Amino acid sequence: MGYTKGQSGNPNGRPVGSKSNFSSFILQNRIETMYNFFKSFESENDFYVYAHFNPITNECFYVGKGSGKRAWQKQEKSRNPNWFNYIKIIPTYEVRLIVTGLNEEEAFEIENTLIKSRKPICNDYNR
Repeated sequence: MGYTKGQSGNPNGRPVGSKSNFSSFILQNRIETMYNFFKSFESENDFYVYAHFNPITNECFYVGKGSGKRAWQKQEKSRNPNWFNYIKIIPTYEVRLIVTGLNEEEAFEIENTLIKSRKPICNDYNR
């Protein structure tokens, strides 16, 4: 079967080696995540809400609010004992920024709403 100029040679019409729309979606999602990450450092007053996820089960085990590098801090004085006990078992975890570009009051409201609705095992839901 001959192909004319402009045909891909692939029966589904996409050029050989092209990526699916799903791959484009994943790439766009990663770009947005990186953009939000760097946007969170634009000023001292930019707050965000973040979550820590278990990479094995994809379970959210902690939700917090912060600014700067707060979501990635592991100092003992900056975390509650439940969080430290959990990361002894699962030492690697994924940090996801949920919402960025907030003032502190907005971040606090969203953090509380997520903690009360999702009940992550390392948060205190009775605040």
